[in-house]
Amino acid sequence: GALIAERLTGAGHRLAARSIVIDDVEAIREQVRVWIADPAVDIVVSTGGTGFTPRDVTPEAVMPLLRQHPPQAMASAASCPTWRLDL
Repeated sequence: GALIAERLTGAGHRLAARSIVIDDVEAIREQVRVWIADPAVDIVVSTGGTGFTPRDVTPEAVMPLLRQHPPQAMASAASCPTWRLDL
């Protein structure tokens, strides 16, 4: 979180928002919806919650919001492609 924020701003990007969200599908989905509805947000970067334990639900939370889905082999956020979100 902090390192990514530092690297993004250090590279000249503006950080529109940052949040820590509990491992809950609806909570994650709602936060992502807020960001994709915000015209000031061009990209959503997510870290954490992308492992293989039952509580790591970020991929399940985000997948229904995608307009274009990654290939099945890449569906795990362990290797994230660039995804387009429905706005």
